Parts: sequence; C-alpha cells; structure tokens
Amino acid sequence: ELIEGDIVFEKLELPPGKSKLIYKFKFKDKEFSIDLIHAASMVKELSPIYLVLRELVNKGCLLIIEEPESHLHPAAQIKLMEIFAKLINEELGILITTHSDILLRKLAHLVMEGLTRGRTNANLKPEDVAVYLLKPDEKGYVTQEVNILEEMPSFDEVIEQLYEEEKNLYYLSLQNQKGNE
Repeated sequence: ELIEGDIVFEKLELPPGKSKLIYKFKFKDKEFSIDLIHAASMVKELSPIYLVLRELVNKGCLLIIEEPESHLHPAAQIKLMEIFAKLINEELGILITTHSDILLRKLAHLVMEGLTRGRTNANLKPEDVAVYLLKPDEKGYVTQEVNILEEMPSFDEVIEQLYEEEKNLYYLSLQNQKGNE
C-alpha cells in the first residue's frame, strides 16, 4: 500500500547466482521498472519490511523492526501504523523501536478507536499493545511501561528546549546589535 508498486528479484544478464531488486510501479497508466538503488528513500527503507512480510512471515511470527519511520513522511508513518494494526489483528507479533511521536500517537488512536467505535480489523485492543519507554538512570537505562491512553511519551520537551534556546539566542543577538550601535 505504501510503496505503490512491487519489489521483484530479477536476474537479467547477471552472473549465475546473482540477482538484483527491481521496483516496479505504475504512473499515469504506464508501467515502469527501476533498480531499487535508484528508488525514493521511502521505497528503499520500506522494501525490506515489504519483502519480509511478503516472502517470510506467517501467522504467529514475531517481526522486529528498528525505527520503521526512518525517511517516511508523517502521513506515511500514519499509514504504516495502520498496516501494522491490520497485521497484528491477523496474529502477527510486531515489536518496533521508534523515536516517532507520530507512530505512538497513531497507535494510541487505533486503541481508542477500538474502545469507542467497536472492534474492527483496523483498530487494536489495549491488551494487544505494550509501550515501553527507555529512561536513563545512574546504572544505564531502565524500561518503564507507558499507558498510551493516559500518558503519551513525547518529544515535545525537546522541541520546547530548542524553542527556549532559540529565544535566548535571538535575545542575545538583539542585545549585541544594540551594543554595536
């Protein structure tokens, strides 16, 4: 759904045992094929997930993905979480690491939808979801379970720190300008 095409293995005029990945897609009713290394970064990032899901994963498997949001537009991150929800409902286990507020917020929305609108294949039950935050302590890091319906881990603090830093730098810049006049 996200890559809007297909990833295929092709062995065109390559040495025996060699193949390359080709991205096939349609644009304005024409079919195109390009070497995956020339595809958009989103397609390249999602290709391993797509291929594993298509070729290797069965019901009951656990799929572990590190930062699936890498190089994805926020709208694509939302769509990706919706796809993950459908896969979870098809009894696929998914464990992800993320730095994305967007993925976590969409996850919370999918759980809330299940609680308020009733169960569908597109939303999640609270018992199907666990979110953990890694927090630094004096010995390294500890895990803290987070109830995403009550408290949402967020990077807003980082954004606020950047804003404060920018505000202070702007103020200092104005002070320097006044001092140089």
